[in-house]
Amino acid sequence: MLGLGRSLSILPEARRLVTSGPYALVRHPLYLGEMVALAGVALQYLSAWSLLLLGLVWTFQLQRMKYEELVLFQIFPEYGDYMARKARLVPGVY
Repeated sequence: MLGLGRSLSILPEARRLVTSGPYALVRHPLYLGEMVALAGVALQYLSAWSLLLLGLVWTFQLQRMKYEELVLFQIFPEYGDYMARKARLVPGVY
């Protein structure tokens, strides 16, 4: 959140392109942190319902990331190069 500064927003808004700090490692470090935290909560309850809900939330988050990337790519043409260089969530994997 510190790396985003005033660019932090609930809705995808293209205020400026941030590629430093944690964004130098992956394109969506905040989403990654949230997904890991939610996985921890789901594992704490370890039931079919909690795992189903976790999968549902992750699915929505992935769609949100794709939409955010589309918005950023439309505003910042250099975002395409950034996407080619950096993983979405896990370096070397995804």
